[in-house]
Amino acid sequence: MIFSPELEIFNYFFKYSTNKGYDTYDYLPTEEENAPYPFVIIGDTSLTPDSTKNSLDGNLELDIDLWNNASNRAVISNMMNGFLHEAVKIKSTKNYTTVFDMQRSETRLITDYSVEGQILLHGIMNLHFEII
Repeated sequence: MIFSPELEIFNYFFKYSTNKGYDTYDYLPTEEENAPYPFVIIGDTSLTPDSTKNSLDGNLELDIDLWNNASNRAVISNMMNGFLHEAVKIKSTKNYTTVFDMQRSETRLITDYSVEGQILLHGIMNLHFEII
């Protein structure tokens, strides 16, 4: 079975995250799940296809969100750096050749006050790939 390029990239980074020992989700855990910090969300994808007669090419974006307590910035910063280095290394998935586009990718680390009584760090990564 051939998966879509977005699913293969999603699965690649989900596996990377779990292999690193990070609690990894494909959604924002609910309060009842009581997810421990830090945790990772391999989230939204966007594929803009540019199909040809013989292949499916295009541009793919993957969002990765990382969450941690604000008291330990180094942990989340190093986690983000690891994901970025992994994005640079990926050259292909099972069925697609990929090129990581650093110029069109973005990473941000922001302070988040959305959870009452907590100050969190939210790492936001938007990784851009070309499928060729």
